[in-house]
Amino acid sequence: MVGGIESAAGCLGESGMKSFLITLGLALVWTGVMTDMVAAGNPMVPRLKCHPFHISVAEIEYNQETGKLEFALRVWPEDLEKALSQSSRKQIDLDKTKEIDEMVFQYLQKNIDVVAADKKKCKLTWVGKEVEVKQAWLYFEIDVENEPVSYTYSNRMFFELQEDQINLFNLKLKRRRASMSFTGENSRHRLTADDFVPIRNPFADRQR
Repeated sequence: MVGGIESAAGCLGESGMKSFLITLGLALVWTGVMTDMVAAGNPMVPRLKCHPFHISVAEIEYNQETGKLEFALRVWPEDLEKALSQSSRKQIDLDKTKEIDEMVFQYLQKNIDVVAADKKKCKLTWVGKEVEVKQAWLYFEIDVENEPVSYTYSNRMFFELQEDQINLFNLKLKRRRASMSFTGENSRHRLTADDFVPIRNPFADRQR
């Protein structure tokens, strides 16, 4: 397995390898979800209580008209409940706890940073959430003064729960895309132009 990954790295290059690893990680997450559901013997379980891989993924788009980064962050509901329960020292239920949106908002403010080149922390604004059986989507915006290159990004969510937590940011800017990963050992990343790769349309290639 290790040899195969090293071979892929040589063929794909640095930017291609980043996309490969992210795709691999998401595939492993999906495999873990399916394994849990089969093991439970019931595909309609109320909510998965454990999962073998700990990962969150944020899809981010830069809105040039508003000057905001628009986040759609996918997390495991049980991880979010555990983190909020630990920080508040009481049992939290995403469906029943009062003022849950405010609690989630405060947790995001504590653990997600976007910092400009002048060291100024950008403002985070809560938009809303959607909670499903296997996933929760958290929506928020972050104000930036210009195109979000040369900004420093950080996502430390759930590091207090598990050592193998990985948080991913996928940022779309015009026709380019950059991916960032955060772990307990490397929780910050300064974005540069070199992080971006073109967004390719495979259907366009077929039409040529």
